[in-house]
Amino acid sequence: MFYICGIIFMEMKKICYLVILAFLGTVNFCKAQWVQQTSGTNQTLNSVFCIKPDTVFAVGTTSTILKTTDGGNSWSSLYPTSIITTPFNSVYFVTSNIGYVAGKIAGQQSGTYVINILKTIDGGASWTAINGIYGSNQGVMTSIYFNNVDTGYVVGYGNAGIWKTIDGGNTWSIHNNGPAYSSVFFPSLDTGYVCSGLVGFPGGKIYKTFDAGTNWTQQLNITNPLNSIYFVNNNLGFSVGYAGTFYKTIDGGANWNPQSLGTTTNLKSVRFIGANVGYIVGDSGLVLKTIDGGVNWITQNSTTSNGLKSVFFADANTGYAVGVNGTIIKTTSTTVLISENYFDNNITISPNPFSTETTISFSSEQKNTTIKIVNVLGCEILRFALNDKSTTIDLSDVAKGIYFVRIEDERKNVVNKKIVVQ
Repeated sequence: MFYICGIIFMEMKKICYLVILAFLGTVNFCKAQWVQQTSGTNQTLNSVFCIKPDTVFAVGTTSTILKTTDGGNSWSSLYPTSIITTPFNSVYFVTSNIGYVAGKIAGQQSGTYVINILKTIDGGASWTAINGIYGSNQGVMTSIYFNNVDTGYVVGYGNAGIWKTIDGGNTWSIHNNGPAYSSVFFPSLDTGYVCSGLVGFPGGKIYKTFDAGTNWTQQLNITNPLNSIYFVNNNLGFSVGYAGTFYKTIDGGANWNPQSLGTTTNLKSVRFIGANVGYIVGDSGLVLKTIDGGVNWITQNSTTSNGLKSVFFADANTGYAVGVNGTIIKTTSTTVLISENYFDNNITISPNPFSTETTISFSSEQKNTTIKIVNVLGCEILRFALNDKSTTIDLSDVAKGIYFVRIEDERKNVVNKKIVVQ
């Protein structure tokens, strides 16, 4: 008879089955996944941005700007009624105080339609409209991204195109006047990507720049519109779109490889935490999670059936997603992320497999590094701090089987490795 996490297993077959599920990434570990929050609005929220786990902004229709400073227990409306009344589609903060929102046209200026961007320099307490971006009477900005306090990009459709600023948003210049850009992301100062293809516009496309937006080269052209693009680094990137469309590249977009996620739901936003852990949200409250770099995806309980439009993570554990009818959901998962592919070459565990003891070694001296040993259910059986280059652990008193080592250094870098006690 075995007792694991308070559950009694009478047969060894059940233990083996749980081990298999762990490797497939389909075990829902010990805690709830997503919890609904009270936003105080019924407006559609289109974008969310986390400054830190407790400080988050969300924007949406009818000039909605929301902020929380207590992890979502309460949300304050920062609606700038004296400035502008328009849907906001994207929010981005460069620092804890400097941030931007972008959306639909604001009106005309000397007969030309002006698409305003709002800027704050005091953490959202006040907002200033920045003019200088022009489009048709249907002009809409869909996504905004800043590399630093000076350099930023905003994209959209309705002759909105791709615009760039190098002076903190004071002035903008157009770099490409494409039909329908939906998302922009720059993994480095000069290298950036945009995707396109909203409903009503033909196909989904991905473009890349090597020269900070001066020139753009098309990399992908498919049937389904693409809604979101995200890069972990200059090589590893992901894009999602309508009818369950999912693409991944490992070579900076030279090749984009499609993958079936087993759903035809419209996917609206993708976000990764490192190379292996990622999330996708979409219509009907869909939340998908991967722990192996997008090879396998599992559906999480989002606790809502409302469509989700945007997802963002403040750190490895705390994330938010927003959507239709003022929906805000939050996860503070403390589950163990089991992944055979996610390891650091600077860490070795030897011997492995072993019967009683094994040594964990690092290439450099550690400081306040936390090491946890967990079983296949994600339940912790050992924890200690390391301030050395190596440590030997004794597991002679545990049952034979598969366990996982979770290593987290003082910079919050996390490595997970499998060990076998035999």
